[in-house]
Amino acid sequence: MAYNTSVHSTTGFTPFELTFGREANMPSAISLTPKLTQNELFRLWKDRHAEYLTAAKRITNENKKRYKKDQDRKIRLKSLHQIDDLVLLHNDHKTHKLDKEWLGPYKILEIKTPNYLLDIPKAKPLLTHGNRLKPYHFSRDSPQ
Repeated sequence: MAYNTSVHSTTGFTPFELTFGREANMPSAISLTPKLTQNELFRLWKDRHAEYLTAAKRITNENKKRYKKDQDRKIRLKSLHQIDDLVLLHNDHKTHKLDKEWLGPYKILEIKTPNYLLDIPKAKPLLTHGNRLKPYHFSRDSPQ
């Protein structure tokens, strides 16, 4: 009851209002409920519910834009790698704990900040986010 009657910061409404189109009847307020006919109640509910959903959608979209702006302010989008650089790609699909953490090296074909197009041998080029890459440093002992 506490969750369903608390105003959500994103929508500006309670979950109960968005679900049922009206405020929740609290046990202490039941005696204050007005006596209306079924048709009047339904029309009132329908109008109020549509208003709640429209307003919640508008408020949610405004909050999404604000959250995105806040997150984008924290991100520094600059190209860390150049075309033809060799990079290692993080292996997000490890099936065993002893699988390689980093795959590659792969050559960068194109930069679309923050994404990079990688040349994967025997496969089609892969477009991946820059946070999945790290520079490849080779030594004389390592095979190229």
